[in-house]
Amino acid sequence: MQQRLTGDVLKNAVSRADVVLDCTDNMATRQEINAACVALNTPLISASAVGFGGQLMVLTPPWEQGCYRCLWPDDVEPERNCRTAGIVGPVVGVMGTFAGAGGD
Repeated sequence: MQQRLTGDVLKNAVSRADVVLDCTDNMATRQEINAACVALNTPLISASAVGFGGQLMVLTPPWEQGCYRCLWPDDVEPERNCRTAGIVGPVVGVMGTFAGAGGD
């Protein structure tokens, strides 16, 4: 992507997707992507990596198991993030592979 998607532009992009892969590295963007997916009932796969660890979540409508904001209600960046803990390159590759596989 050549630009950051926000607001109506983001919602328009999500409306054209069957599923959204969120591999962003900041909380505000993750929350905005989550909000668009919830509003449009679009499944969301969220992948993140910090240091030697990674996390993958598959969040789907009707959101009975919750959404990203349900798990992380604050927009505050965690203390341990890429800037403070660094990141190991291969972890990003593994998380991207898992996300692309739909969490399987």
